[in-house]
Amino acid sequence: MLTIFNPTLQKICESYVNEVHITPEMSSEDVTKAFHEKRVKEPYNPRLLIPKVRGGWTKEKIKRNMSPSASGIFKAAKFISEYDSVEDLKKHMFYHGTSYGTSKGMIPSIKRRASEIERYGGGGYGERYWGISITPSKKIASHFSHPLSEHVTIYPILLAKHAVVEDAPQFSDANEVEDVIEDYWNRGVDAIRLGKSSEEELLVLNPMAICNIGNGDFYKVYRLGQESNPIRTKSDDDIAKMYEFAKEFVNEHQPSGKPIKPSQPFYSQYQKQMVYPKRDSSEYITKEEYERLMEEYNRQMEEYARRGDVIHYEEMKRKAQELFRF
Repeated sequence: MLTIFNPTLQKICESYVNEVHITPEMSSEDVTKAFHEKRVKEPYNPRLLIPKVRGGWTKEKIKRNMSPSASGIFKAAKFISEYDSVEDLKKHMFYHGTSYGTSKGMIPSIKRRASEIERYGGGGYGERYWGISITPSKKIASHFSHPLSEHVTIYPILLAKHAVVEDAPQFSDANEVEDVIEDYWNRGVDAIRLGKSSEEELLVLNPMAICNIGNGDFYKVYRLGQESNPIRTKSDDDIAKMYEFAKEFVNEHQPSGKPIKPSQPFYSQYQKQMVYPKRDSSEYITKEEYERLMEEYNRQMEEYARRGDVIHYEEMKRKAQELFRF
């Protein structure tokens, strides 16, 4: 059994471990490559991390098992590479507006504390919702921010190719879904289209069905969309370039051999002094030993950064950061 300290990565690896041929002779680099190739070839499954539960889903079980959304340029490349065409990509492009911003995984406000909702807002109106509101309109996405905020960050969001989406004409707002959230989870629905909503809203019930790319645009709320405060958009050519590059970038992965940084020192309240932990151990080292390890680490990082494959990888990352936005 693989043991990994990242719980999400642990679940993913456990789901693949029986399907990836690993032998004792394989190096860690070979194992990493095998898992990467498996993830690239396997269609993205929005429900991969959702366990089977006895007796059906209840609200408490749902909250306990909600995982944050996918995020970042690498996961975005995976999402984009699975769309059938540029036009298919456009159908899966959405936006989410927020006052406080997050470039990482998103989670429904029902998982957050009431004090956070009062301070930052929930779905745009200070309430706690069972889903994440997204919309194909940047202008409408700005309405999801805190009502008293003067600024908004609008993030580009991708909906997974294989997400299960249902129409919900009986609902006009996200706060109406609470009474039937268990039914949607029991039926494996990832998102619903709110039928009578004036906000053209898609409510994402399973966060893993979307990817927050993280390249958000920052705006003033006042007169947003008018000539004095225009909304920035990408052309069809830009979206086509993003689509084509994603199919190439999805095969990239971190070059092997990256040095491991020594564990960071911290102030120990118990010892009343700075301590220097030894990596993968409960022991401590001296300050002098830590400084020596840091010097060696920095030297190795300089050598690593000069490698041709690393230079190529970093250039591809920079290009992805530039292209993966809309």
